[in-house]
Amino acid sequence: MGATMTTSLLNQAAVITGAGGGIGKAIAMALAAAGARLCLVGRTRETLEETADAVRTAAPRVTVSPTDLTLDNQVEQLRSHLETEFGQVDVLVHSAGVIFQGRIANHSAQDFDRQYQANVRAPYRLTQVL
Repeated sequence: MGATMTTSLLNQAAVITGAGGGIGKAIAMALAAAGARLCLVGRTRETLEETADAVRTAAPRVTVSPTDLTLDNQVEQLRSHLETEFGQVDVLVHSAGVIFQGRIANHSAQDFDRQYQANVRAPYRLTQVL
């Protein structure tokens, strides 16, 4: 990351979905190193806390918000939490997702619906409410 990015993200409020692991965790670590204030979002508090522990020394502020983004009421609760904690959101990273691998014949329409809910509708809805 260049100096320009570090300066431009200093104290910016960043929300990272899927922050409990993988790419979301890596993005959280990079944003923390750039000085952003973070809200880590995912379904599992324990994995979010692990990410929070990994970034706390670099980030000026870190909050954890266990949220199932496929549930509208939880998205609304997240919006309220963000308004209270940060006022406004400067950066929104959609890194949460669900995938069922393998042959289509081996998966139900409910599996497809779950992927659609998590990978298409949830990011749309979160962007809309923020």
